[in-house]
Amino acid sequence: MVETKGEAQRTVQRYFAQLTTGCGRPTGCHTRRCASCRASAGPLDANIAAVCALELAQQADHAFCEDARGYLDMEFVAHTIDAAQPAETAARALAAVTATAFASPRLLELSFPSAAGVAPADAPRTGGAGLDWAQLEAFWACVASATAAASPAGHGAEGVDVVDATLAAVRALLGGVTADEPMGAVAPVGPRALAILLSCPALVEPQHHETILAKAYSLVEILGSDERAALVAEWAQAPQAQLRHAVRCAHEFIIIAVLENSLSDPIDEPVANAVGALGLLYAASEGSAHALEFSAFTNDAINAELAADETLLRQDHRRWQQANVFSLCAHAFVLEPAAKASVLKLSSMDQMSSEFEGAFFRSMFTRSMHSPFLLLRVRRDHLIRDSLHQLAARAAELKKPLKVHFIGEEGVDEGGVQKEFFHLVVRQLFDPVWGMFIQDDTTREFWFNQNSFESNREFELIGTLIGLAIYNSVILDVRFPHVVYKKLTRRPCGFADLARAFPALAHGLQQVLEHAGDVRELCLTFAVSHEVYGERKVVELIPNGAEVEVTNDNCREYVDKYAEHVLHTSIARQFQAFNTGFSAVCGGPALELFRWEELELLICGNPNLDFEALQRATVYDDGFSAVHPTIELFWEVLHGLEIELKRRFLIFSTGSDRVPINGLGSLQFVISRHGSDESRLPSAHTCFNHLLLPEYKTAEVMRKQLLMAIQDTEGFHIV
Repeated sequence: MVETKGEAQRTVQRYFAQLTTGCGRPTGCHTRRCASCRASAGPLDANIAAVCALELAQQADHAFCEDARGYLDMEFVAHTIDAAQPAETAARALAAVTATAFASPRLLELSFPSAAGVAPADAPRTGGAGLDWAQLEAFWACVASATAAASPAGHGAEGVDVVDATLAAVRALLGGVTADEPMGAVAPVGPRALAILLSCPALVEPQHHETILAKAYSLVEILGSDERAALVAEWAQAPQAQLRHAVRCAHEFIIIAVLENSLSDPIDEPVANAVGALGLLYAASEGSAHALEFSAFTNDAINAELAADETLLRQDHRRWQQANVFSLCAHAFVLEPAAKASVLKLSSMDQMSSEFEGAFFRSMFTRSMHSPFLLLRVRRDHLIRDSLHQLAARAAELKKPLKVHFIGEEGVDEGGVQKEFFHLVVRQLFDPVWGMFIQDDTTREFWFNQNSFESNREFELIGTLIGLAIYNSVILDVRFPHVVYKKLTRRPCGFADLARAFPALAHGLQQVLEHAGDVRELCLTFAVSHEVYGERKVVELIPNGAEVEVTNDNCREYVDKYAEHVLHTSIARQFQAFNTGFSAVCGGPALELFRWEELELLICGNPNLDFEALQRATVYDDGFSAVHPTIELFWEVLHGLEIELKRRFLIFSTGSDRVPINGLGSLQFVISRHGSDESRLPSAHTCFNHLLLPEYKTAEVMRKQLLMAIQDTEGFHIV
């Protein structure tokens, strides 16, 4: 469109005014060609400004600072409120400028810039100067106080509700954009605008879910990769309260959607979009100085649905194995550890089934016997030697279902024998006489012995056994520090991990960092020494480290190198062999669902021995019931036992003192009546978590017979 002479003259005049006096905006203007812009050179000389104004007027596209007015920051908000009195008038003015900004994606992208400086109008789409979360929090507080001051009842029933005006503008904005562009396209609402929208405190209320949150999450879903990264970066800088609010909104949205419609196959798009947005919040939290606990991202409604109907998890597991199909397994942060364990079990069963069928068909076509099981025949007095030999010989069969037979015993392995096998092997391998592990005096946890002369096969065996235990749903009594699980999940480890795993050692290193005087007084070098069977061995932390003294300038590097040596370098051979054995069984995508904290729970079980939960979950047979006098006596006696005796009872009745990942309440525990002869001891089918209990009449007899039974819990002669 060709401008008239008068329009061209007004264009020159507007540019001349911008370049010489600016728009006067107190927070600075976003328009580069404005004297009020912080990034500009300031007001121009009149002659220079006249030439520049003529040049700018000849361009096809114009950028006038009036077009940028309306973006929000606290100076502008404060100016708006101060300029209008009384309270109702101030609230109306605030509602007007807020509604203007929240109705425009461009103005929202420009709003609440960080103190780092004002970014040009296109910068927020790739992160720009960043969002000033302190200003944003102050803004929402100002909106709430202005609404309260303008409403006599304090509830917005009369007067002016700035929140309502803001949300009305948001609904208008979202109603005017489309989210049907192809994936990777530039979204109609950018990352900073979405972060500002989703920070609104009112969005947690259900009435805003369909009209605002559903559309906002769909817009998050179509963000391109750079814009998604920018949104994660914005959220990563948010205060913890703001991050928690955005997470809560997503959870509330998902919970209501699932309660109304249940989970479907495939997952409904609004739920999938909300889970996707929650994933960006999870990534932001992981990179934030104000990170939330990882359990804050698990969704109760989703996990309740999956726990109630195993078919849903199977369907999701199937979708997970398909390309470009949404699945909850691909967003494992929403799943509880128990649900992840079920996914791992499904994957294990699929692999076991495949191995089972393969063995069957190989037997048919080759006319040779191929066992469908990984069958270990071991002697109790040669347990480690037999296990090493057979696992090495059957390395290709580790994905088959495990069966264990103790030579000379009649127990049939329906699960109980393998539990005892793992219990005994782990106990022997961690025995100090083997010299494979050392125990920390403070934490009582075991760490790889850097001076061990045991071959890699022994360490690989331990890794293989732990992998087999996970693969066959057996919980182990292994007492590693947390750093082992971090290393298995390839998480970085540093001095903070050393402090948790080896507090005494870390305390000494911390004293080096906090030394008040010259660190050289401590006479340290970049080398560590330790004794190996009477011989002193020196290991340098850096090249020629024995010649480099530790000073105030390099003591931080010394501490970090020391931590790296202890956690990684010194035990590299042992851990590599251990990891090789573990990965041979458990390597694969299913294990990647777990965080290191959850992997520890998966291997070692839940540390909470809640026998009240076990009592609530127990079922009874052969004439017993929850109110039978013998059963009431049994629980009275069991609850009164010391914790160590309770553990022995678990070993006696289930084959292990480890608790399932989701607690004793998930154990399928059965108590059956086993006659009325009070001289008989209780017995157990550990394979089935089945206690056979005679009908004792008094608490004294119950306690005596129970304690006598649990004193001897090894071998299948007790069943």
